[in-house]
Amino acid sequence: MSTPATCQPFMDKIKSLQAKIKQIQTAPGYIQGKDDPHPGKPDPESLAEVKKLQQEIAALNSSFKSCILSNVAPFPLKIKVGSIYCAKQQGTFFFESDAPYVLVASIDLSVVPLPNLEVTLYGPWDGVDTGESRNSDGTLFWAINGSAKTILQPTDVIFLVAVMEKDEGSPNATRGLVKAQLTATLAASIGLSRSNLVTKLINDMNSALSIPTGFPNPDDKIAVKELTLSALDLVLPTVAPLAKTLSFSGDGAKYDVTCVLTQG
Repeated sequence: MSTPATCQPFMDKIKSLQAKIKQIQTAPGYIQGKDDPHPGKPDPESLAEVKKLQQEIAALNSSFKSCILSNVAPFPLKIKVGSIYCAKQQGTFFFESDAPYVLVASIDLSVVPLPNLEVTLYGPWDGVDTGESRNSDGTLFWAINGSAKTILQPTDVIFLVAVMEKDEGSPNATRGLVKAQLTATLAASIGLSRSNLVTKLINDMNSALSIPTGFPNPDDKIAVKELTLSALDLVLPTVAPLAKTLSFSGDGAKYDVTCVLTQG
C-alpha cells in the first residue's frame, strides 16, 4: 500500500495541521482554569484557531480523495468482516448473552450469463453482551474462492450482509438455505435491472433466513443490508485498509458489523 507521489503533498499538509492542532490543545491554558472566564472549557481564541485548522483539513482531505480517485486505477481487493459490535443485546436477563453470527452473500455480476455467488459464514460468537465486540477469523468474502480480485465498477458486485442470533438453529444449514435461494433467484432474474435485482435478492434472503433450522427455538433474524461501495472505496485501500460499518437493528437487538477492504 502506498500513496501516489502526486497526492502525497495533501497528506503531508494534513499531518502538519493535525500536529498544530495537537500542539494548541495540549498547550497550558487551552482548558481554562477555575479563575478564568470559562472554567473547564477551551479558551475561545484557541478554540477558534482549532476550528479554522479543522476546516482546512476537511478541504485538504477532499482534495486528497479526489487526487486518489484520479490517479489510482482499480486493483485486486480483499474484503472480509473484521468485527461485530453489540450495541444492544437481545437477551434481557443477566444470564441471556447473545450468540450472533453474520452471513455475507457475495455476487460477482461481471461474470455472465450467470453471476458467481458465494455465502460466507462468520461466527457464531458465544457469550456476547451489550457493549462487547468480537473479531472475525479473517476469512475473506471477496473474491470468490478466497483470492483477491479487481472490482472495476461498484455496480459489478452485490454484497448482502445479514446478522442472526443463534438459539437452537444451525448457522451452517442457514448458510446453505441462503445460497440455494439466492442461486435460484439469480437464475430467474437474468435481464433484471441491478436495483430491482438487489431488492429481490434481499427479499429472498430474508425469506431463507426465516426458515427454521432448529427446534423448538429457531435462530432469530436481526436484519439484512446491502454493503454498497463507491468508486473511491475501490481505490482508497492503496493508502491504508478501509473500514466500512453497517448498523443492524431488529428483534430487540442492535449490532454494528465492520467490513475491511485491503489491497490484494
